[in-house]
Amino acid sequence: MSITRFAVPVFALALTSGAGAAPVLQGKNTCNYNGNSICLYFYVQGIPFTGQSIDFKAPGPGKALVSVTGSGVCTNGNTAVGNGVFDTQIVDDPSATPTYGGAGGNKFEFTLPANNGSEQFNLASQRLFGVKKAGTKHYALNFVAGAFDPYIQCNVNSIAMSVLFLPG
Repeated sequence: MSITRFAVPVFALALTSGAGAAPVLQGKNTCNYNGNSICLYFYVQGIPFTGQSIDFKAPGPGKALVSVTGSGVCTNGNTAVGNGVFDTQIVDDPSATPTYGGAGGNKFEFTLPANNGSEQFNLASQRLFGVKKAGTKHYALNFVAGAFDPYIQCNVNSIAMSVLFLPG
């Protein structure tokens, strides 16, 4: 399997509301680039992987709104038209296989022209999780490639995650 990942910085911010427990915002910025403006790339079918993850320390019970933003491009290096499909989903289990029909899920389907034809995509999704008690919560944006014709590769050029926690 060929998936390349790069390290990322993390930031956190507490939003004060004056009374009681305050909302908390934590984010993980886009990945570091490999010199070619690529965070990660994939072309192998059927093997789920985590494109970005964030560990969040919940101060108590409440709700966590997890958001993802990013972009990428898929390219067809074949001399014939090619097709590709992949799914993403925000999950709280990094080993989960993403399902586009589930909460925080997306499906990307495209037909690419021959000879380096390409198609851009936007990673934009949110998912609300209930938090029962204080502790570290693990959230991830997982990917899985479905049917990929030969010579199709997708590059993720930017990807960031954030968690907005609301106590209660």
